[in-house]
Amino acid sequence: MKSRSALFFVLTFWLITGLCSHVAADWDIEVVDGIAEGIGEYCSLVLDSGNNPHISYHAPTLTKGRLKYKYKDASGWHEEIFEALTDDIGLHTSIAVGSNNDVHISCYRYFDNDALMYVLNTNNPALVDHEGDVGEYTSIALDSNGNPHISYYNSDEGILKHAYKTGLIWRTEIVDDGDGVDDVGLFTSIAIDSSDNIHISYHDYLNDALKYINNIGGTWGEPVEIESGFMALGEYTSIALDSYGNPHISYYDEEKGALKYAYNGDLETPGEWELTQIDNGSVGKYTSIALDSSDNPHISYYDEANGDLKYASSKDRVWNTAIVDSNGDVGQYSSLALDSSDKPLFCYYDTAGALKYAQFSTGNSSATSTTSISGDDDNGGGGGGGGDGDGTTTTVSDGSPTSTTTSTSDDGNTNTSTTTVASTTTAPGTDTTTSITTTTTTRFDFCVIERLLSENSQSELYYFRQYRDKKLAVLPAGKSLIELYYAHS
Repeated sequence: MKSRSALFFVLTFWLITGLCSHVAADWDIEVVDGIAEGIGEYCSLVLDSGNNPHISYHAPTLTKGRLKYKYKDASGWHEEIFEALTDDIGLHTSIAVGSNNDVHISCYRYFDNDALMYVLNTNNPALVDHEGDVGEYTSIALDSNGNPHISYYNSDEGILKHAYKTGLIWRTEIVDDGDGVDDVGLFTSIAIDSSDNIHISYHDYLNDALKYINNIGGTWGEPVEIESGFMALGEYTSIALDSYGNPHISYYDEEKGALKYAYNGDLETPGEWELTQIDNGSVGKYTSIALDSSDNPHISYYDEANGDLKYASSKDRVWNTAIVDSNGDVGQYSSLALDSSDKPLFCYYDTAGALKYAQFSTGNSSATSTTSISGDDDNGGGGGGGGDGDGTTTTVSDGSPTSTTTSTSDDGNTNTSTTTVASTTTAPGTDTTTSITTTTTTRFDFCVIERLLSENSQSELYYFRQYRDKKLAVLPAGKSLIELYYAHS
């Protein structure tokens, strides 16, 4: 019996590993610029009114750094290059496009003369602020009059600053000074609502915290600490506002190696932030968030463990994750935009030394795993389930406070199935329902889903593996192995 179980394990591992090697192509990907070390770092993407992409990024040469700007129209890609005589320009870029399709770019100038710089269309870079080492982590947005606003970091003093232009004049102000003690203002992201109120998310280095601040009412309010922890929680923030002016923020939790999301639907109660852990396993750096026409969040981010660009989206608080590009070490400095049809587009860095651009290919099928968390667990959860279903529902209880219900359905295509695993905990003081839904088009997805589920409870993983076995049973060899295992184990 033991030898048969061992045989089953070895052959099943071989089958699963083999199935994992096939990945469907769901994205149209192209190299926009390269190949040389550093080309494509600090990239930022925006779309104009015609859905044409505009990208700012850093493109260093052997002697100095340059700011590059590319845009695409019906005739292809076009570029502009901005450089200083000696300084390294073009780090920490951020780009915005106005209603008249004017292009606004902020960036950091580094060398002997550190400064925050600004470019309008093809004009020469203009100096905005050079009081100390200023200009890192820039983020730019436009108000209803088309005036640019930039959030950025002063590393000499450890403070968050805001620069804005009225007419021909640039003005700067301190937004959060950290009470003269904290080091705040890293990884800034700015957004402006329909009433021209400014909202900024950023990282508090000293307290390992995600912070948020706004100037609703005309003056800057008190900084809000959304979440704090250890090991640089709250880095790589990105903010977007929904149609009601409510903030949605994506960020990274280094301690958990996780992508997280924060949302507040009532800014009058600053403590009422809803926190969700979307994905984990050394993922979540270089986040970028955008909201679609229904206010659903979409996030691009970097999978450091596998060197992949990943994408997460949510509908009705159910999160879907997918791999966009896994060719090489890709996904750093990701930037996401949605076109007028809510289709996602991405720019990002390939460590081979290239700027890449990806968009969803509507002609191909997709493979996603989704997670929805509600209850007392603010950290959310990650994972998925799957299997070849027969339309049945099974409820299992082992006498513990947790019961698991698994339902499956199949559309008749052996490559497409949907499985829902619902686990309800009724221990005293808790009432948490975790719903895990997976839609898969290729069997390789089970490998990804199982890895995600391994972070959840063992009961969920156990029932998932049962349905994984059902998926294997589609293959004659897999069916024989499963029958052998369950007959003799």
